[in-house]
Amino acid sequence: MRRARIGVALLLLVGIVGLAAWGWAQEVEKGSDKQAEKAPADATADKQPKPDEAAGTKETKKKAEDDEEDRFELQWADNMFHDKAQHTYYLTGNIVMSHEDVLMYCDEAEYYDKDHPTKPDSARATGNLKIVDPEVTVTGDLLEADLDKKIAVITGNARMVGKKKPDEDKEEGAAAKTGAKPANETKEDKEPETLEGYVEELTTITCEKITYYYDEDVKRGVAVGNIKAVQEHRTAWADEAIYEGIPEELTLIGNVRLKTDEGDEFRAPRAVIGIEDDWIRAENVSGVTFRREEEEKEKKPPKAEIEAGQKPQSEEATLAKEAEEAKDNSGDKQKPPEQ
Repeated sequence: MRRARIGVALLLLVGIVGLAAWGWAQEVEKGSDKQAEKAPADATADKQPKPDEAAGTKETKKKAEDDEEDRFELQWADNMFHDKAQHTYYLTGNIVMSHEDVLMYCDEAEYYDKDHPTKPDSARATGNLKIVDPEVTVTGDLLEADLDKKIAVITGNARMVGKKKPDEDKEEGAAAKTGAKPANETKEDKEPETLEGYVEELTTITCEKITYYYDEDVKRGVAVGNIKAVQEHRTAWADEAIYEGIPEELTLIGNVRLKTDEGDEFRAPRAVIGIEDDWIRAENVSGVTFRREEEEKEKKPPKAEIEAGQKPQSEEATLAKEAEEAKDNSGDKQKPPEQ
């Protein structure tokens, strides 16, 4: 009897343990299913960048784009030698370089990279030197450029040619009437091959030295030394000239003398000339001369001659006739009366 009771108790105990184990297994299985359902949502949430991370990504991308635009690029050179120890690139032959929207042409050049100890991120160029941007062309004997500050210094036979902007409204109107393409769509609208190709649409400055600033919002050339500025119908001389492409003004400073093709002339310590529009502003002006056209004065013929239909006489003939008449009258007075 006692053994039977023990057996029944053991059976009950085993059943209780089995039920507990089965229940525990069910809970574990449910927990696994919940984890599986939650995992995709967590993965999607992980893929979505946080606001700070998204902003950082955009800034990084924009910086990379800006760096790409700001990069100094060598488009062509017949020969190149890189001295890594000196952080210098030596270039020769038909060189074409670009920085921002500026193109640089020359025969020989040296580029110093950002790790150069004394001239980081700069360039030096000589030989058939020409710098071209959309509004100005600069030539000279020697170029020294700070590419980080976007400043180019040109010395020796320096010349700066500023081209007038085309009048788009006039061009479009003329194109509409004639059916021709606007100038900005024709093959002829491109950079002249020689400086003489500009002729009547420019301001030309010759001097000893030009410092040209070519940043995105600044197009300014500062010229010094024996300044001579030539426009379509006037010439000016000064000690210093500042050419500003964005305001479209030429400022002359120091011993300014300006002369037009018509012969007008004046002197002033400072003068400002409009590049696009035809105007001049000056202060403390002196030595002004204006050309005056003298009209030839012709003596009108006597009214009696016109009424009689006679041919008008010249001034000399009229004087001779008057002298003859005076002589005759004098003779008549001296003749004695008849008896």
